[in-house]
Amino acid sequence: MNSLKEYYLEIFPVTKDFKGEEILQDLHDLSIEDIQEVLTSKVYILQGSLANKDIERIAKELLTDPVYEQFSLEERIEKGVRITVFFKPGVLDLESKRVLEALKIMGIEGIISVKTVRCYIIRTAAQLSVDTCRNFSEKLLYNKVIEEAEIKEV
Repeated sequence: MNSLKEYYLEIFPVTKDFKGEEILQDLHDLSIEDIQEVLTSKVYILQGSLANKDIERIAKELLTDPVYEQFSLEERIEKGVRITVFFKPGVLDLESKRVLEALKIMGIEGIISVKTVRCYIIRTAAQLSVDTCRNFSEKLLYNKVIEEAEIKEV
């Protein structure tokens, strides 16, 4: 029997990041002008036991729209401040539940849990403090009642 493993899938736009541009405009509207670019992605962390071909099949057939998205099986390394948003313990993640249901329909067995995470890479002209990032993140990127954010420079 295979041991349980975590599989990391990061989904991000192929070309233009429309959501990132919308967030950038919102930041400029808040008079945070030093930010040059915002990159967005969605991360799925699957726990279980799979063959390598199955994880790629999940990415290609279920989680990625091939017209405007691509995926990576590792964390995307981009310079800037990385803000990772995830649900607090005990909060129901409906998207994760739907992914588990879809995996059963696809005939893929072995995944026991799925977590969804949103990631934002903030590229700046000047150094931003963690407090500044946390302040605008709470206003624009997540709901601190049900979500948490990890902020780190990469």
